[in-house]
Amino acid sequence: MKKIPAILLMLNEARLKETVSSLDLNKIEPVAVVFNGADNKSLQLGAQKIPAFSFNSIDTLLKRGANCLWLLGGLPSTNISDVWLTAKFLIDEGIPRDNIINCIIAPHLSRSWIANLRYVERNPVDFFVTGISYTEVGLDLNQISAGKGINLSCSNQDLHQGYRIAKHVFEHQQAVKFVLIGLTPYSFRYDNQKAFAVCTRNLQYLLTLNLAPQSEHDKRLMQILSPNVKRYCDAVTDADADPNFERLKRAVNRDITPTLLANWEHELDNLTKKFWVDTVEHNLDTLEDYIKLCIEHGAKPIGVVLPFAPIIRRHYPQDLLLHFRQTLRRYDFDVIDLFDLELDYKCFYNMSHLNFKGARQASDLINVGLVEKKIIAPSDMLRADYAKLHDLSSKLDRDRFNALTDKIFESAVQKLRRKDKLKLGFVLYDASMWCGD
Repeated sequence: MKKIPAILLMLNEARLKETVSSLDLNKIEPVAVVFNGADNKSLQLGAQKIPAFSFNSIDTLLKRGANCLWLLGGLPSTNISDVWLTAKFLIDEGIPRDNIINCIIAPHLSRSWIANLRYVERNPVDFFVTGISYTEVGLDLNQISAGKGINLSCSNQDLHQGYRIAKHVFEHQQAVKFVLIGLTPYSFRYDNQKAFAVCTRNLQYLLTLNLAPQSEHDKRLMQILSPNVKRYCDAVTDADADPNFERLKRAVNRDITPTLLANWEHELDNLTKKFWVDTVEHNLDTLEDYIKLCIEHGAKPIGVVLPFAPIIRRHYPQDLLLHFRQTLRRYDFDVIDLFDLELDYKCFYNMSHLNFKGARQASDLINVGLVEKKIIAPSDMLRADYAKLHDLSSKLDRDRFNALTDKIFESAVQKLRRKDKLKLGFVLYDASMWCGD
């Protein structure tokens, strides 16, 4: 088989070895490597010595590079959007778009996610979660009193990927009670395959769910992918499972930095997506299929929308938010919408993701929503302590809070009535200390 000529363009030269190890050098013929400060150097790739160029000399390669694959490697140390901006530069310089391949692979293979998938293949669960990074770190399953759950959300996950995950889970699970489907106001406008900077995340699903390539980029990437990548995914077992993503939560449990506060408008731009008719229609169909899939398997689908930081929440485009909510009403399923939940900056580690504290508070309210929607029984909340009930009293209006506590107390009374004997305890106090009238 004739090798494909390729130019390797490194956006982060420190990750050169990582990038090369992900590629099959039996399928490609590297003709050049581009990275900062590379002039008058050469690199040994496999059995070959490859000329290296700096970005200042890239015009030399552009003149003869239209017939090569341009492989963008190395997760940028600054901004992930640099991946697409670099690809756009190459397109503007005449390189065919289909010849530009995102080869940032290793950072987009989540070992914990793969292990969680393996876990759910072998162990029964009562519920599972899919969604983008907001639900990946923004849910605390320990606060949801509904049995054993597992989080299968992941950064950059779109609705279609979530649907394919659910299909896989239901092939292995027979008694799932409900599914939490993480949504955002831009969910219907987002397609991971069209987000060039992070589209290699789809490789994780192709390799673990045994899916066929879904785009031209997928096909080309799979063609030049090292067999070691597939072997890596296959070697992950449920021994590494982290059902609540505790390790990830600890890694990101930090305070918001002054830079993040100052760049909130840039973050807001990232949280709105352009309207592409085909993307929206595809996502609408996917959500409908997802809901039907859950119902067919006896599981209740529940949409979950988590909050953003205060300034993002206040400035989020109201037309986009309104359209999102109106669209959700077209579907016959329940949604727990916490977008308007007023959490302060202490509950976030950046302008769109909850930290430990925020995840606990949001998950407490999701738990309440599940009780109200009769997905879980009020008796499941009997172990809630007074501190939690007091915290809920400040987040629920009076009628909702009273209705919730009535259900909890009623279930407690019913539980007591079923007992033949009750253990009684007495508390003594000094009446002289009473200060009332």
